[in-house]
Amino acid sequence: MRKSIVGKKRLQQLAKKETNEISVGITYQSSSQLHEPDQLINSLSEEGIDNHEESYINSTSSSDNSIQFSDCDDESDYKNCEKVTSSSTETLESIKSWAFDYSINHSQLTGLLKILGTHDCFKTFPSDSRTLIKPVKFNAPTETVVPGEYVHFGLKTYTQQVTKLHPTLNSIPLQINIDGLQVFKSCSLSFWPILGYFGGLNFNPFVIGVYSGNKKPENVNLYLQKLVADVNAEQITTKDKFKIQCFVCDAPAKSFVKAIKGHNGYHGCDKCCAVGRSINRRMSFFEINKELRTDLQFRQQNDEDHHIGTTELTKIDGLHMINSFPIDYMHLVCLGVVKKLLKLWIKGKPKHQKLSAFQISQISARLKVFKKFTSSEFSRQPRSLEEVDKWKATELRYFLLYCGPVVLKNIITDENYNLFLSLSIAIRILCSETLHISLNNYAKSLLIYFVQAFKILYGEEQVSYNIHGLIHLAEDVKNFGVLDRFSTFKFENELGQLRKLVRTPNLPLEQLKQRLLERELKLEARNIQINGPSSQHNNGPHLEESIGNFTQYHVLITPNYTINCRLRRDTFVLIRECAVLRILNILQDNDTSEIYLVGHKYSKLDSLFSQPCSSKVLQIYRADENHYKLCQIRASEVVYKCQVFPISAGVIAVFPLVHQL
Repeated sequence: MRKSIVGKKRLQQLAKKETNEISVGITYQSSSQLHEPDQLINSLSEEGIDNHEESYINSTSSSDNSIQFSDCDDESDYKNCEKVTSSSTETLESIKSWAFDYSINHSQLTGLLKILGTHDCFKTFPSDSRTLIKPVKFNAPTETVVPGEYVHFGLKTYTQQVTKLHPTLNSIPLQINIDGLQVFKSCSLSFWPILGYFGGLNFNPFVIGVYSGNKKPENVNLYLQKLVADVNAEQITTKDKFKIQCFVCDAPAKSFVKAIKGHNGYHGCDKCCAVGRSINRRMSFFEINKELRTDLQFRQQNDEDHHIGTTELTKIDGLHMINSFPIDYMHLVCLGVVKKLLKLWIKGKPKHQKLSAFQISQISARLKVFKKFTSSEFSRQPRSLEEVDKWKATELRYFLLYCGPVVLKNIITDENYNLFLSLSIAIRILCSETLHISLNNYAKSLLIYFVQAFKILYGEEQVSYNIHGLIHLAEDVKNFGVLDRFSTFKFENELGQLRKLVRTPNLPLEQLKQRLLERELKLEARNIQINGPSSQHNNGPHLEESIGNFTQYHVLITPNYTINCRLRRDTFVLIRECAVLRILNILQDNDTSEIYLVGHKYSKLDSLFSQPCSSKVLQIYRADENHYKLCQIRASEVVYKCQVFPISAGVIAVFPLVHQL
């Protein structure tokens, strides 16, 4: 019976070939001689199936060109098979990457594979996600770190990848981030991941180790032990090419890993020896000229009131225990100072600094208007002050560096506006690649002025650790570059992805470990858009002499910015001759492939503000759109893309984009 069934299936294939007149060198004399597959099969008894198949083969093989019953009948068919196999493999890898990128769980992926398997093109695909995604064999045992568990993936895998991809690197600078992560809102379970990031290289942060528990680790040294051993081992292996650049942590995490007093302690400042004062149950730090801490003093624990124990990190060769722990500008400035300032204006004390309901509504109305003027480089559009408690760090940064100086003007008092402007200018300088060194001392003086004026306007009890920390920010910029190079913005995105990998509170660390091993512990490249023009057209403005050998486009994408001529908000740039250009058309030379920009050049530029310094120093301008001329420049002449806000009819405020994406 089994033989008959096999023969029946074989005959189905043969009959289907005959019916479809597959070109294999046989010429059929008449279409009436063809049989429908079902008719051919039904006309045979099970006992005669094999005999019929044999006679059929013999009859067809008598032709000059015999039939070869195989999946690939000739050399070209074999090549086609190879292409299909290669295409299938690429498609499966794309599906696998898609599942990782969008945190698709196994049951969802299995459902997709089963649907695809019903189509003839995808019959070779696996029907179960566990076949497609197999965890890499990697020795990462789970260990007990009271009161939870810890798994360590190590540094060796990542440093080997970097060395292989960039064999000519003279140094491999590593930034490390440690922070707590609440996994579920319904329970106290939390992760304490150790993340790494190779500074100056286009890779996303990666996971070195993860602790899981209902509380943070009781013994910080046990938690950090494997990290310290790995760092020292890699320094020896790479002959000191590998080194720790800095630890990027917020204040609570920094005090935890360094085993020092927290930011609410009397000796909580980790940069200087300032002693806090408790005023109205608030810890205040308003001394600005205290002695700076040194690495030797820290290791010898000269200030006993500053330490609560010893830390394993002192065993890392060459690690400076003060300078290698910069202040995190995302938490200290954006989520700390800016948010505190806004809350004081909305509902804080003293009451004479609080804004009226009408002032708050005016600011909120302007923010809503600015939504449609926000360029595509910003992932979030501004929201009203009524939702300030829900503002993310990127929204607070947008308010501080860009829209705040325009939104607040002529609404809040001059003293409050000048205070905010001093903070905005200082942080803009420290974020600017061209200004953070040349104007570093000026930025520091503005931050000191902010701390002193803040104490006068809002009271000594409001000068918290975050406000005090501003005076140390400029020195960290001297050591590590612009603020975005050592901020936690890049790490926050990775923490959000880790949270998505855990589905249930049951065995959370095992879930996370399994998902990470499925990704094979690979360094992932940053999502950088491909350069070049797109969206071709033929009806844009141009100079008469330039259109003969050019192709016109609407969109230009570069690693630093995106120009879209169809969206006004994405068309303003600052060019080398200190002029603002609104781009109306993008041209590409068909011979040289060089990109040119055509648009209105505004040369009549005034200062947007004059205190505490002229805005022209920061390349912030007030531009008159009624005075322009049509011009054409090379794309290489663009210095910054700009964020633009309307001030009045035909007048705009222009802010160069200085933050790193």
